[in-house]
Amino acid sequence: MKSTFHDRARALGHSIEALESGAEITSTIKVDDIDCLRTLLLDGAPPDVREERAEAIFTRLGPLPDPASDGSETGILARVTAFIYGDADLDAMDRERTKHLFPMYVTAISALNKTINSPWDLGESLNVMIVNLGTLTMEAGSSIFIKNTPLQFTVDNVIRNGAPPPNVNYDIAILGVTGIAGTAGTGGGTGGVGGAGSNGTCSSPGIAGSAGGKGSTGATGGTGYVGNPGGDGKPSLSATIVVTTGITGAPGVLTIMTQSGAGGTGGTGGTGGTGGQGGPGGPGATCGCEGTNGGPGGNGGPGGVGGTGGTGGNGAPGNDVYVTVPPGQLSKIIKLPPVDAPAGIGGQGGAPGSKGPAGGGGGGGKHAGSGGGGGEGSPGTQGNHGATGGSAGKAGNIYVKEG
Repeated sequence: MKSTFHDRARALGHSIEALESGAEITSTIKVDDIDCLRTLLLDGAPPDVREERAEAIFTRLGPLPDPASDGSETGILARVTAFIYGDADLDAMDRERTKHLFPMYVTAISALNKTINSPWDLGESLNVMIVNLGTLTMEAGSSIFIKNTPLQFTVDNVIRNGAPPPNVNYDIAILGVTGIAGTAGTGGGTGGVGGAGSNGTCSSPGIAGSAGGKGSTGATGGTGYVGNPGGDGKPSLSATIVVTTGITGAPGVLTIMTQSGAGGTGGTGGTGGTGGQGGPGGPGATCGCEGTNGGPGGNGGPGGVGGTGGTGGNGAPGNDVYVTVPPGQLSKIIKLPPVDAPAGIGGQGGAPGSKGPAGGGGGGGKHAGSGGGGGEGSPGTQGNHGATGGSAGKAGNIYVKEG
């Protein structure tokens, strides 16, 4: 961006009169194509700055994937980043792949004086965020963060008083977004009912024979289905932070950190199915003046095994952050060590299936007793924990220079 607040505001189409009266202006800028986006994000960057960025980008990315063989989102993002910030050429295939993103609408904010005393959320998963400030006063309890959004943040003067909010160790953070958690697996089916016991018999007319047979054990409940995998994290995207005049206040320093998006947690495995009901005991026979006892009911079936938890998602590799401060003020910027985005943890194993109900006893023949009920089945077992995602996301670098 241009070197003065007023010039930057005019370039964004923001009213100088309204800004000088104390207004904060937020607008949407239409960007027609990727070349216009590149011009917007690099406006005012001198050749030496662009060369340094290009070197940093190619050091981090290494050889860019071939657009003919790698049309993945990660590959396209790497090549577009190298085009916008690193002066690389953009292949016609990638131009065609990104054509649907345009026209793109970019959010731009201008304020001559802005004071914050609580966290300032610049947004999540937006196209681009441009912030243009005259003087930014950060009081105790304040911080600034943005998630999965390219950022162009230019301010003339920063006054940093006090500390960030509790449990926050940064003043400005460039972050990714954690992948979505996987949904639970489907539960296993209920086991089938055991077969009925055989009927009682008469050994000869009027003479009782065998009692009714015992019902069969119910079938085992079905195994729960595997939990669904967690989503991959969304990356932290490139950010440019420029302080044109100075950083003051007490303590008068800015702590900057970046971390990309962690993988999402795998879904819980499905619950094991309920064991099948035990089969009914066979009925006793009536043999003239006598009868045989009914058979006992079968035992309930075992509950099914819970499903294995879903695999966690992958952490997303992060992009770089470029910070420029006035001469003699490098010590005013504190870079926190890079924090890689962890892979998502695997989901919990599914709950064990319930034990199957007992089968009822068969009715007795004349003057004979009914069979007793069977026993309940045993419960199933807990499913296995899901696997952790395959890879963590390497954090982008933070580059600080005088300008």
